[in-house]
Amino acid sequence: MTPIADVAGINPAACSARTHVQNSCAMEDHSTQRRFERYEVGLEAQCITAGNVMSKKCWVSEISRVGASMQLLVNEKLRAGQSVMLQIPVPGKLTPINAVIKLAWFKRLEADNEYNFTTGGKITFIKAEDRDALLSYAYRRLIELEKKD
Repeated sequence: MTPIADVAGINPAACSARTHVQNSCAMEDHSTQRRFERYEVGLEAQCITAGNVMSKKCWVSEISRVGASMQLLVNEKLRAGQSVMLQIPVPGKLTPINAVIKLAWFKRLEADNEYNFTTGGKITFIKAEDRDALLSYAYRRLIELEKKD
């Protein structure tokens, strides 16, 4: 677990104020509202929410084709409008990617899984080279999965 002070000085309150997030109901299915195709990421990450000193394990399940939004699997109950800081280790990259997303929706998972909730929202902070590295990983993963089929 990583102390919040080690997250490269990312301030989710400052980041989220710069980006508008569409209004949405926290329990709706948002697949019909998506403007861009999604790619499976499948990477374990560390999530840090406001008020938490230590990070918690989460799973980055999807990223939009243009890298503007993400979907996560988490164990902690979160809420729409909340900002979450992420540290995402990407294979082939020496340091984890730091990103902040502002949640647009949140839903309890019905099945008995390792994670209890799924959530997603817009990325409000990520360095351009980190977005490129994450998208490149997702594209490579997509090609590998298509070869297996």
